[in-house]
Amino acid sequence: IATPFLADGSLDLDGIRSNACHYTEGLSLDGVFCHGIMGEGWSLTVDERKTALEALIDGGSGKLPVGVVVTHHALRETLALARHAGQSGAHHVVLMRPPGPYSDEELFGAAKAVSNAAGLPLVLFESTAPGMSFGPGVIAGLANAGDLIGIKATGGVKSVKALRALVGEQC
Repeated sequence: IATPFLADGSLDLDGIRSNACHYTEGLSLDGVFCHGIMGEGWSLTVDERKTALEALIDGGSGKLPVGVVVTHHALRETLALARHAGQSGAHHVVLMRPPGPYSDEELFGAAKAVSNAAGLPLVLFESTAPGMSFGPGVIAGLANAGDLIGIKATGGVKSVKALRALVGEQC
C-alpha cells in the first residue's frame, strides 16, 4: 500500500489510520503489506517505518492482517524492524534478499534470524534480477523449516511455476 505524507514531507499518521479503516470497512480487504516500493519504505527512517506500522495496525483495529517489509541495508536494523513488527501485531514480515555475495547458508541464517526476531512467518520478495534471488536452496530450506508462508515473485509465469514446483503447497 502507499504511504501518505503531509505537505511538509512528514508522515500523515491520520491518513494512514483512515486508509487502514477504509481497507477493512470500505474495501473488505483480507490484508495488506506496507513499506514496499510503492509504500516508500526505502525513503523512510527506521523510526518512521515503526511509527507508520503502528498507525496502520491501530487504524485497522485488529481486523486488518498486515505484512510489513522489514528489509534494511544493515542486518541489525532489519532485525530491529522485525522485532518491532512482531511486538506491534503484524501478521508476517516480508524480506528482500540483502545485497552482497552471500552463501546459501548465510542467506538462510539471516532469513531465519529475521523470522525468529519477529516471531512471525516470512514472505520472501523473490526477484529474477541479478543478485536479488534467495535461490532455490534457501527458499526450499525456509519452506521445509516452516518459516515461509509466501513468496512475492516478480519473474513472470515461468518463475512462478518453478517456485511452485520447488515449494508445492507449503506456502
